[in-house]
Amino acid sequence: MFLGIYNYTVYLTYLNLFMGTLGIFLIEENFNLKWPFICLFLAGVCDMFDGAVSNLKKNKNIKEKRYGVQIDSLADIISFGVLPILIGNKLFEECFKDCYSSILHFLLRIFVFTVFGLYILAVLIRLAYFNVLSEEYLNLDPCQEKNNNKIYIGLPVTVVSFIFPILYLIEFLIKENFANLSLVSVFFKFVYVFFILGLSFLFVCDKIKFKKPKFLFF
Repeated sequence: MFLGIYNYTVYLTYLNLFMGTLGIFLIEENFNLKWPFICLFLAGVCDMFDGAVSNLKKNKNIKEKRYGVQIDSLADIISFGVLPILIGNKLFEECFKDCYSSILHFLLRIFVFTVFGLYILAVLIRLAYFNVLSEEYLNLDPCQEKNNNKIYIGLPVTVVSFIFPILYLIEFLIKENFANLSLVSVFFKFVYVFFILGLSFLFVCDKIKFKKPKFLFF
């Protein structure tokens, strides 16, 4: 009746996308930023377990496997690519308003746009690259495919769903204990951008290789 696949192997991936989209909606509707951060975290939880749930079905055909890989990456672009940079842009809105110099305002916008642009590009490149590898793995025997999935090359994009909410929580706790809230807020904004920039590099750095921890499912 409908295009696509609708079974338990992809429900968590769909929920991941829903949480990412909800986070974007909450930003556009000017909700408190804690809610988009919560959506980002929940999207990460869904992404952590969708692979494990999908693997419960042992008789998946090649179409289901390929669909799962593609839909997971497309959902990740929204949840771990678009949502974090929209959160970051919202964080910097106050800085843009407080810039008394039009030149400083322009330079700050260019800087933020460049960093966020590099970030979304890195996310896109990483996901596209591993989609290509996944197509190659599908042609291997199950043992070889399993061994290839035990090693991470670069940092997986899902980590942002835990790093950024933790940063926000730290900022919240600091604000609760220190009087100079404006200074803490400005500092947090630039720390956020620093992490965005650093993660952009780590996502696509092929020198970073480590074994996948057993407790991780993504």
